[in-house]
Amino acid sequence: KMDRDKFNTALITFDKVRRCRAKTEVSFGTPTNIVDKIDGVEAWGVSPLADAIALSNKMLTKIDKKMVVLLSDGKDNCGGNPVEEAKKLYKKYGVKVNLQVIGYAVEKKKQEELRKIANISRDWMYHDAKNGDAVKKIIEKIIPTPQKEQIDTIINRVEDRPSFVMT
Repeated sequence: KMDRDKFNTALITFDKVRRCRAKTEVSFGTPTNIVDKIDGVEAWGVSPLADAIALSNKMLTKIDKKMVVLLSDGKDNCGGNPVEEAKKLYKKYGVKVNLQVIGYAVEKKKQEELRKIANISRDWMYHDAKNGDAVKKIIEKIIPTPQKEQIDTIINRVEDRPSFVMT
């Protein structure tokens, strides 16, 4: 569950300065509201999914309830292997990590890589979303008792900038 008081959510985005690198936009324990940071997230053609999953792996070490929501508009185009990074995540945490992949307006061809990530564990799932409303419904389904106002705001702000990872 997202808990505003415990700040147990983080946001990883893709770094414009260090191309093909993920960066921590909001760290665990930081009182910065993730929703406020989404305004600065832009899709700009580079998706280092493998690097983002690897960064999630490092960040989750001291977190009890581990959930990664990977929201992407395509496949890794930075030479990384997100499937291998997701396997490392599962190997390290096993059933203690829940990874949910949301393909946002993803072409059929690009869905395959995202599905491979979700297929690593029988508990992980791939969700296909054609638009922001579909993303909202998926998030409401996978995150128990979400903070509705935050989800509404996130969806409204990412519709034009879909490439980021929420953990």
